[in-house]
Amino acid sequence: MHALFNQFRERLHPPYTKKTYITLAITLLIIIIVPVVVIFSRQQTNRSSYAASLVPTEVASSETGVAIGRQLFPPQAALVANGAPSVPGEKHGLGLLDSPLHHSHMVPANPSETGTTNPNVQGASITNLPGSIDLSQYAPAVGNQGGINSCVAWSEDYYLRGWYAKRDGYYPAGGNYNTGSFEPMYTYSQVVGGQNAGTTFDQHVNIMETQGVDTRADYTQGDYDYIDLPTSAEKANASNYKISSWQYLPSSTSTQPTQTQLSIETALASGNPVSMGLPVYQNFYDANATNYYIDVPPPGSTWIGNHAVTAFKYDQNGVWVVNQWGTGWGLNGWAELSWNFINTLGWNPVEIVPVTPGNITVPPTPNISSTPTPVTATPTLFPTPTIYISPTPTATPAPDDGIAPVVTITSPLNGTLVKRNSKQTVTFTATDDTAIVVNLSINGSVTSTCQATTASSYQCSWTTNGKVGASYTLKVSATDAAQHTSSQSVSVKSAK
Repeated sequence: MHALFNQFRERLHPPYTKKTYITLAITLLIIIIVPVVVIFSRQQTNRSSYAASLVPTEVASSETGVAIGRQLFPPQAALVANGAPSVPGEKHGLGLLDSPLHHSHMVPANPSETGTTNPNVQGASITNLPGSIDLSQYAPAVGNQGGINSCVAWSEDYYLRGWYAKRDGYYPAGGNYNTGSFEPMYTYSQVVGGQNAGTTFDQHVNIMETQGVDTRADYTQGDYDYIDLPTSAEKANASNYKISSWQYLPSSTSTQPTQTQLSIETALASGNPVSMGLPVYQNFYDANATNYYIDVPPPGSTWIGNHAVTAFKYDQNGVWVVNQWGTGWGLNGWAELSWNFINTLGWNPVEIVPVTPGNITVPPTPNISSTPTPVTATPTLFPTPTIYISPTPTATPAPDDGIAPVVTITSPLNGTLVKRNSKQTVTFTATDDTAIVVNLSINGSVTSTCQATTASSYQCSWTTNGKVGASYTLKVSATDAAQHTSSQSVSVKSAK
């Protein structure tokens, strides 16, 4: 029986020689190793091609944007949280569109346009410019564009125009968080025609050149209303704050791979901050207080959209820019873009020349220090704002300034669709120089006294009914101690 079993097994599995086993082993190794080598070679080729397209002006940095082996020199303005806070979980707006007057990575083809190339760049070189320039001492406090695609307006109206006003001694106070400066919605609302849409740099500076730009304190529509246009009174006030000219600066090309860097360094060294465009990838979007040095994203990164920021400082590592996503982004609203990032991905740098109001005497331009002051690259996190409820006015008569509170609903926007039979939140700001009481009414019925989240920011909760297509008018009212009341309303509709 055992012999019969062996014969049967040999018929199914005939015996192999040692040579046969070696041949099989070699064949298997070839089948496994060759595809792995091919895949690895392709990956290396892709990485080499990607790296070859970059300008080799920097030492290695990590893909997450944290500087490796370098000391960072943040502007003093970036070391303290100053300005509008970020809203946790808020989707940040973007909004930069390329302009026919200046294509990305190309010098403008038509210098006869209002926007022309910078004559100061001619004959300049990176080697004969100061190693570091910092103009951030006059930068306005950090703003927050919310979910509106108004980045260009914030960069040009709020930051650039505000910087010159602060430098020259006529910086306007007021506005949300009392951070002053000029109102982005003044130009944005005139460009977008009631849509939450992207814009170009030249669309805004052309309005500032012909009309000027209103102050945030005077512009009652607030930072997020792109539907209501400026009033005749607001346009009259804006005429005090025009610009005389503006210009696109040359960007890098294949034959001039460091042109964007040269343009920005030359402008800042001449005492002029610049707006600039960039594509947003995840390493920029996620910048935070421990990860604020941003390099070229790794191959395969997903492009999120185009964005405008404002450059106030450069040094050997790159350019320090301030964003308008609140103080919770980057290092208190600031980040440094590597020179690799600037020369490879930066585009459309713009500078402006303001018109100083007639009643203002411009002081001499201060000397600009070109020596950076080292500071630790480890940022200090700012404390979480204290939550409090505004006190109820007492019967004691309060001083009457004759001015009602300023109310701005930041969410939801007018025309938003909300989910039926669900809890909703209304967020808004209300400012006054005395204590105020705020409340929310839904279709004319007061629902609650709202909770404060910071000194001038509030939120209220309400619940939709189960009906699809139901309309709701949300009205926020604020009353100060002298019983002056103001309000703002938006309309929303329930969906499935």
